[in-house]
Amino acid sequence: MSALLRLLRTGAPAAACLRLGTSAGTGPRRAMALYHTEERGQPCSQNYRLFFKDVTGHYISPFHDIPLKVNSKENLFNMIVEIPRWTNAKMEIATEEPLNPIKQYVKDGKLRYVANIFPYKGYIWNYGTLPQTWEDPREKDKSTNCFGDNDPIDVCEIGSKILSCGEVIHVKILGILALIDEGETDWKLIAINVNDPEASKFHDIDDVEKFKPGYLEATLNWFRLYKVPDGKPENQFAFNGEFKTR
Repeated sequence: MSALLRLLRTGAPAAACLRLGTSAGTGPRRAMALYHTEERGQPCSQNYRLFFKDVTGHYISPFHDIPLKVNSKENLFNMIVEIPRWTNAKMEIATEEPLNPIKQYVKDGKLRYVANIFPYKGYIWNYGTLPQTWEDPREKDKSTNCFGDNDPIDVCEIGSKILSCGEVIHVKILGILALIDEGETDWKLIAINVNDPEASKFHDIDDVEKFKPGYLEATLNWFRLYKVPDGKPENQFAFNGEFKTR
């Protein structure tokens, strides 16, 4: 895990038409609500925000206050789910707003939705981020020769369940893809929810191809093409698009 841990940088500046949920866990195999969410504004609007609270009811920042690693001897990490599988609204942690709520990304004054990349509908995984991580836009990554994208590190959760925006789950990392998105380093971690019924079968990236054949190829194609419908060129990858082990 040492190569991965070198990517997990901390210290970024503080700062959707769905019904958004609550969740989290106290241990790798047991769930209890450690974090709760509070909706403000109207879903599918620019004023919509999803705020986080801890178990005592105090507001917290999912970016800064949720621990990166789960308190266990296993190599498990907390993942904040931003976008449920098969949905199109680009939801994300607002890294520059107070308390860093989840909101829908706005570009050119319009809410952003990703296009459907045939034959898929929306995002093909539960998509989210690792708390307390950040890809530094001032530092050039040696693997990609590009600067960071100024966002937390992204996670593609490949389990069988469709999760909810705002859930905090425990994941084990299976591998990594080095996306170069519009000239910026944008690492994508491949992970699985430890409470997924199939989680015990997955230990490294090769298990994804073994038990979910075609999923990695679909992931590569999705990230390569997802901005093409917006008139942008195909994205590029380091390592010739090869997935690396955990």
